[in-house]
Amino acid sequence: MSEPDTCSYDRRVNPSIVIVAPGHADTLTDEFGRYARDYDVRTTTSVGEAEEVARSIVGTGDEEFHTAVCELLSDWGS
Repeated sequence: MSEPDTCSYDRRVNPSIVIVAPGHADTLTDEFGRYARDYDVRTTTSVGEAEEVARSIVGTGDEEFHTAVCELLSDWGS
């Protein structure tokens, strides 16, 4: 019997967590580190940076989803 895989994270199918933290980014990155096994955890310091990260995560995937994410971030930063 083989050992179970202890890391189930797969960038192709696992969701992402994007943290926007103008202050205390290091602390929040440490706190959210427990989710890194199952999520792509990214920390940013501004809405603009979060939008860049979101675009890189979504990539060339579903255009409707990509547009919704970018609109949400844009509205949030206003």
